[in-house]
Amino acid sequence: MREPIFILANPRSGSSVFRLILNSSHNSIFPPECGFIQWLYPKYKNWNKDMVDDFVIDVLNSKKMEGWDLSYPNLSTYIHISNPKTYADACSYVYKFYGLKLGKDVQIWGDKNNYYIHHLDTISEIYPNAKYIWLKRNPKDVCASYLKVNDLPDTLEYKPKMPTDIDFIFNEIRENYLKIEDFLKNIDESNKYLVNFEDILSKNESILNQISKFVGIDVIEAMNNFDKKLYFDEPKEMMAWKGKTKEVLDINYTNTYKSHPKAAEIELNYNKIEW
Repeated sequence: MREPIFILANPRSGSSVFRLILNSSHNSIFPPECGFIQWLYPKYKNWNKDMVDDFVIDVLNSKKMEGWDLSYPNLSTYIHISNPKTYADACSYVYKFYGLKLGKDVQIWGDKNNYYIHHLDTISEIYPNAKYIWLKRNPKDVCASYLKVNDLPDTLEYKPKMPTDIDFIFNEIRENYLKIEDFLKNIDESNKYLVNFEDILSKNESILNQISKFVGIDVIEAMNNFDKKLYFDEPKEMMAWKGKTKEVLDINYTNTYKSHPKAAEIELNYNKIEW
């Protein structure tokens, strides 16, 4: 397989929808989020073939991995047969195996974990030739989405921990933008792409064709498949705050902050930040 494509985004920026779009092709795999690539790297970075069994156990015990629904015997056998030469190869075979489980012919693979924003140097060390798509969304809509998540019951498994102070939220978004921007400065132009979530929602054909060229799949076809929920695999444990992934793409899902009870406060605090 080719080198991976990592989706970089601030939380609540539409990255789960975008992941599912890129996953909606017969030739691509962008699984539900699980950060085992970064988590397990210190233990297995000096890879050798005797590590396979322990590696598979640790992968399957990783947080959120239950959403992939993989079995130890089959995954272990597949990786043994694939005979990875490096840790990076071993991880890629986990992704490919997941794609095979869905009946795919995997040529393109990637990952979406918003917390990777804080571990980009590690990701780059593991995959020095990786590609990156920076997905941005109107920060005011991101802020409103933070607040909506905080209204959900704390008893929900894996519920994201979001700040509640609007000024703090905008500063966090700005800091995350700066981290991504600073990292991408050192990435070759051919290996990075910036796209606005609003252009995805509007199905901007020119932008979608550019993404298709960058990723290596027909994104317009993938978006049609997404609306049909083909290859939909968002775990049920996440649906309380990812309900929009079950809907078709809708351009009206922009400027949603305006309907939030704190819209005026969101607007006021947004204007304090130098974007």
